[in-house]
Amino acid sequence: MYSAIARNKRNTWFILIGFVLVLGAIGWIAGWLLGNNWFVTGFILLFAAGYATVQYFFADREALAMAGAVEVSSQDAPRYFRLVENLCITTGTPMPKLYVVEDAAPNAFATGRTPEKAAITVTTGLFEIMTDRELEGVLAHELGHIRNYDIRVSLIVFGLVVAVGILADIMLRAAFFGGMRRGGGNNGQAQLLFVIFGLVAAIV
Repeated sequence: MYSAIARNKRNTWFILIGFVLVLGAIGWIAGWLLGNNWFVTGFILLFAAGYATVQYFFADREALAMAGAVEVSSQDAPRYFRLVENLCITTGTPMPKLYVVEDAAPNAFATGRTPEKAAITVTTGLFEIMTDRELEGVLAHELGHIRNYDIRVSLIVFGLVVAVGILADIMLRAAFFGGMRRGGGNNGQAQLLFVIFGLVAAIV
């Protein structure tokens, strides 16, 4: 378990640093073709670093908001709270925040960049079809993700893919609708680069 935790912590930083370096290299190439590489490289690097930072701190809230999750207390969902609390006491894990989604489909997921700032979300459909023993198994599985820092890696990757998509959209618009479409030479090469990057990013 401890090796998995250390590996996931390293992977988080490798992904963030690699993301910034790759986008910086793309920005430098685009800027070189445009003859203004420092401006383009600087813009893309600032965007990448800024978005990665925001994603690191707010990805869990985004996931909860997108799911329509509502936080519950021990009074709102005593069965849910009791099962998670017992698991946390047994494993020595900090008590996560608990959320519920009104959905008949049985599902559960965990969010949070650290065990101290984690949350577990369960759908109402899962409560309806599972016994306490089955539900405890699902919740233990989600707590395992939290303890191993699996969630942080997944959220970071998701957010950075979204960032690549935003940059791809900007580059495709610049290539097709910007002033580059009227030029030749290096502008034409930059336009081709933007189109290629945009298409690859869209596939990713």
